[in-house]
Amino acid sequence: MSVLVTLTPVMAADKSKAGPSMDEIKATLQKSFENVKFEKVSPSGIWPGLYEVVTENELVYTNANGSLLFTGRILDTETKTDLTGKSWNDLNKVDFNGLPFENAIKIVRGDGSRKLALFADPMCPYCKALEKNLQDTTNITIYLFLFPLESIHPGASLLSGAVWCAADPAAVWGGWMKDGQAPDMSADCSSTPIQQNAELASRIKINSTPTMIFSDGGRQMGSINAEQLERRLSAAVSK
Repeated sequence: MSVLVTLTPVMAADKSKAGPSMDEIKATLQKSFENVKFEKVSPSGIWPGLYEVVTENELVYTNANGSLLFTGRILDTETKTDLTGKSWNDLNKVDFNGLPFENAIKIVRGDGSRKLALFADPMCPYCKALEKNLQDTTNITIYLFLFPLESIHPGASLLSGAVWCAADPAAVWGGWMKDGQAPDMSADCSSTPIQQNAELASRIKINSTPTMIFSDGGRQMGSINAEQLERRLSAAVSK
């Protein structure tokens, strides 16, 4: 096993106090980082003495009394598995069928039997890289939730609105992401689900693009290659 972490001293360890509870560890961390919301502390299951700490936006680690905070990713050097990412995904599984698909652009290829929800920003380069793989994926239904990250990509909200309000949003999205064909920005577009999508993303802890939600409720952040995508889609269907 290999740990890729940074260590941040929090406070001196209280050696006189043995076996603190999870609530006590959480309280220690919360006292030291008042602006961070610590939601849950539990044993990591990776090795004794290491505890997972769930925050609003990420999974971090601490020791048995909360005197150290570890931020980073733990990798299994044999399988190359990102154990931190796996735990975060398991903790944040999504009720796929409960997603508000009326706020998404529906894209169907082939028989549409495999389902995927995609949160994407039209100005995100990683989203464009993923789109190339999705273009070649068959027998899939993609529910595209427009999620412009305006602070990173100024103008992405207007562009997203133009895609949503197009006569054929799926075709316009594909034309823009694959070939750079800009949508008609002059169309009247006073009503879009972009704000609702942002609120949804916040509720289910999505803060980057692209993020995919598979039909089994698991998620994948960032672009993946076509082979990885096929494996993940097949695994979701089999569950």
